[in-house]
Amino acid sequence: MKKNWATHVWQALGALALALPLAAALTAHQPVQADDSNDASASTTQHVVLTKFGFKDSQTSAEHSTTQTPDQAKADWAGDATPLAGVKFSVYDVTGQYWADPDNFTPKLNDSDLVTKTPLKTDEQGQIALDLNVQSGDHTAVYLFHEAAGRTGYADSKTPDFWLSLPAEKAADGNVYVYPKNEKIATHFHKFIKKDGQTNQVLKGAEFSIQDSAGNQLLVTDEDGEAQTELTGYIDAEAQNYKLSWATTGTTFVTDSAGAFGISGLEDATTTFKAVETKAPAGYEKADATDFAFDDKESDILDQPTGLLPHTGGAGIIGLLAIGAVLIVLTVVGIRKRQARA
Repeated sequence: MKKNWATHVWQALGALALALPLAAALTAHQPVQADDSNDASASTTQHVVLTKFGFKDSQTSAEHSTTQTPDQAKADWAGDATPLAGVKFSVYDVTGQYWADPDNFTPKLNDSDLVTKTPLKTDEQGQIALDLNVQSGDHTAVYLFHEAAGRTGYADSKTPDFWLSLPAEKAADGNVYVYPKNEKIATHFHKFIKKDGQTNQVLKGAEFSIQDSAGNQLLVTDEDGEAQTELTGYIDAEAQNYKLSWATTGTTFVTDSAGAFGISGLEDATTTFKAVETKAPAGYEKADATDFAFDDKESDILDQPTGLLPHTGGAGIIGLLAIGAVLIVLTVVGIRKRQARA
């Protein structure tokens, strides 16, 4: 009896020893449930990265894969692109609008649909990153991106709104990439050099306003809408991302140590404007208003030193000559009268 019991024990242990490797082998080859971390629908949010490029030539297509990283985009279709910092976008949740009539979706920009109260601004890489909900109410989400304020030199009004439907296919790094369409426009400049009218020496510190035919003044504002009351030297508005408009009170342009002032960034290359000197450097008279166009050229404005006699042919010298002539006539008459008495 004892022998039979011992035999059963050893048989059971032997079976267990054989079963353990088999169980381990089965476990090693058992299919693992798919990792849904790359499944867009499994996440409540997606990390969306907008990249704003500037191009020398217009981009005719805005359709690019959401899986394409900026580095891949540069290698594929954006080789001559420059990232544009300081471009502002407003993002709207238009899910309700879309699903109300998907076949005739015409989005409207309602403040109540804004994802953020203030516009988002691209960084030095031309990017805005934000987490967006995949679900909005009872539907998958739809977001509209609106360029609220673009870069100088790029057509704000011609950069169309675009919308993104979530969930979207992600890149290998887990981000969803979008690339708004960009359109470069031609802008123009004019540069002035302020000089001494007698010596051609450049003059620092002269002040000007730039005016249109109605007397409105050119106003320069920064990317945040702050007015630039005074700017010194020649201003590259595109590089500084300045906006240009016309107002009752505009920006004062001051000549720098090289006598220079002026600005770039105007689309109009044919209209005639005026550079009006509002303050001359010490010891100089203000020049008359100078007509000019933003024609991509440079020109001089001359100031005359105060205290100098007017140029030959001026009204002042004529007066002096007239007085001199009268004195001569009186002298001759006096001499003749004395001679007649003699």
